Amino acid sequence: MATFVRQYVDGYALCQQNKINTHPTTPCLQPIAATTTLPFKAVTMDFITDLPKSQGITSCWIVVDHNTTKGMVILPCTKEIDALGTAQLYHTEPYRRFGLPDSMISDRGPQFASRVMQELVNLLGVKSKLSTAYHPQTDGQTERINQEVEVFLRIFCAAHPNDWVNFLPDIEFSHKHPARTQ
Repeated sequence: MATFVRQYVDGYALCQQNKINTHPTTPCLQPIAATTTLPFKAVTMDFITDLPKSQGITSCWIVVDHNTTKGMVILPCTKEIDALGTAQLYHTEPYRRFGLPDSMISDRGPQFASRVMQELVNLLGVKSKLSTAYHPQTDGQTERINQEVEVFLRIFCAAHPNDWVNFLPDIEFSHKHPARTQ
């Protein structure tokens, strides 16, 4: 009898309508459409922070080609980098090699969401797309590459964890040229 009453109350429409939903529904993920076939014209970017200090550096910035090659550029930086520092860092390497992107996808870190960065991308004609807060799946490609870079760092730096900055070019190369088994 108790089971019947519990099932009846659980299914009662008025109870269901007034019950507090502790698991709010989330909207469906929308895929980011490929807008170009040129490399590094649509890029995603993120930081890996709190790494062991290496040559005064504690973080690295990863810029990933979103559409075509899935290639990446890894640059050392500090955790305290701001929007201006991020723009200067982009100018030193990805811009020099690939030019300006048409669109940039990033999380809502202060380096990307600040007014300075938003003004900069508007002036340059770059479309800035910020991910949904606390929803890393929006930029899952970069999050996955972050995991890959962290694995490479653990492998390459096992013997010398404070020299990881020296291995960033090797990690970038390993990503671009994975080992093939015959």
